Amino acid sequence: MIAIAGAGGHEGRLVLAPIYIAVMILVVRPLLRRLADAYRRAGRLTPAVLAAVLIGLLLSSYATDWMGVKYIFGAFLYGMVMPVTAPLNCARTSWSGWRRSASWCCCQCSSSSPD
Repeated sequence: MIAIAGAGGHEGRLVLAPIYIAVMILVVRPLLRRLADAYRRAGRLTPAVLAAVLIGLLLSSYATDWMGVKYIFGAFLYGMVMPVTAPLNCARTSWSGWRRSASWCCCQCSSSSPD
């Protein structure tokens, strides 16, 4: 009875979760690849690229929150669909300690470790 009362009427929205996941994989991931290419061409993190990443993150979080799932799952899935080879997540893949700055890490991103 508590689970039904606490559901808040999101049962119908939760059936949209598979569609949301498909859109994230089939639409958002290719868009993030294009964004990574724009980042490579610019050679630096431009305000437009940063804004696009943050807007996508917020929209993904809002979508899962609207479906009745906590917003952190939307942010997590957004990070999961971000291409691994993209320089956008270089800080995540090459981070090797608290003393390294994220900007240095992203500028020096390569397949090998900086140390």
